Amino acid sequence: MRLWGCENTRVMRTHWMAGRLGLDYEAKPIASRTGETQADAFRYLNPKGKIAVPEDEGFVLTERVAGMTYLGDTDGDVAGAILWERLAFPAVVEAVERLTA
Repeated sequence: MRLWGCENTRVMRTHWMAGRLGLDYEAKPIASRTGETQADAFRYLNPKGKIAVPEDEGFVLTERVAGMTYLGDTDGDVAGAILWERLAFPAVVEAVERLTA
């Protein structure tokens, strides 16, 4: 698993959560407002160019709340015991509901 982003409080929440869950992850420290989020490699992951972005074996969530929900729902067992399809949809729905509330 990789977590893209660093530096601001909202992004650090995702790193904090992964740490608390004991996840083995690679930090990809790119910062906003530096141009790094506009690089082609990152825009391939998140066309909006926003961070934090959890990336897990090709599965990518581009909204912070959805990413944190995904991490929490996996209980640190991201390697496949819980089906991604079961996790991804509710995480995205919850993120949209929070954004539109």
